[in-house]
Amino acid sequence: MESLFSAVANGFFVVIRGLHVTQEIGIWIGHWLGRFLVAAIFLSAITAIAFKLSVAFGAPIFTESHWLHKVISLFGDQGSWVAATAIVATTVAMGHFRNLDINIEKSKVESDERRQKEAQDRAKT
Repeated sequence: MESLFSAVANGFFVVIRGLHVTQEIGIWIGHWLGRFLVAAIFLSAITAIAFKLSVAFGAPIFTESHWLHKVISLFGDQGSWVAATAIVATTVAMGHFRNLDINIEKSKVESDERRQKEAQDRAKT
């Protein structure tokens, strides 16, 4: 009976560890995907402004059939902004969750160190 409980508990911890690793990988992928997309949105915005300025001065830097014009035309599409905002927001949230996890671990370590120091101080007296 004890070995059954031990096997079930071990399996439970293996599943938890697997989920934790999967979560870490997902956060890492999401983090870098978010960084890439924020950079892409930034570069597209710069291109859109440059294009609008070039049109205002009568010398467009590329034609409407150019692929860059098609990319910057997404700035006028509400659906594109909904998707971009959702992606950026979720990657920011994942970063905050990761920061929270780090702060919790740091707090636990500091708490354990403080308790050990207090126990050592009590043992000396």
